[in-house]
Amino acid sequence: MSPPGFTNQDQLLIPVIEMAKKKKVKKIVLMTAMGVNAVDSAPLRIVELHLEKSGLNYNIIRPNWFMQNFNSFWIHGINADGKIYLPVAKAKGSFIDARDIAAVAAELLLSDKFNNKDFDLTGSDVINHDQVADILSNVTGRKIAYQDIEPTTMLKSLLGAGLPNDYANFMLMILDFFKQGYSERTTDAVEKINGKKPISFKKYAEDYKASWVK
Repeated sequence: MSPPGFTNQDQLLIPVIEMAKKKKVKKIVLMTAMGVNAVDSAPLRIVELHLEKSGLNYNIIRPNWFMQNFNSFWIHGINADGKIYLPVAKAKGSFIDARDIAAVAAELLLSDKFNNKDFDLTGSDVINHDQVADILSNVTGRKIAYQDIEPTTMLKSLLGAGLPNDYANFMLMILDFFKQGYSERTTDAVEKINGKKPISFKKYAEDYKASWVK
């Protein structure tokens, strides 16, 4: 996977693939993001295509939005104001727990069963941010609500948090994709690979409850 904060992921990751070939690495599991395969000129898609043509055994996993964003990137508004501030209206997402992503990646790395295939990874719950707020409220006992904000307000917040301008605008772009409904789709990939259903958003909230309890 590419480190966060960069938009030139192809320049960062293609040299890693080339080094893996040189060192005779047996297999690479590449994590990109759901939807990047829609446009071949997208930096992460360029990396995917390079890996597919590399001659290495590989898997590509494209997760949907992480549940863990709510106890990391979006946590300040939740803990300071009891609000989830995002410019996504009533759009829904099939959020996925990062622990499921890690388990899938480990299984693919250790097994040849699914070699040279790609998978979109999602949770099984398709919920909007009002529903996210309700779950967090019920689990924590706090009053947490979702507040739709303008993209310009979100951009100002991201820049204020120290994100580089190009990455902040990239975040705004993918949040707009969410708003347009591109994150609502679900797949059975987690269960197909791991043999168990994805972690629910309620279970995630219960496990990370301490993040939001004052």
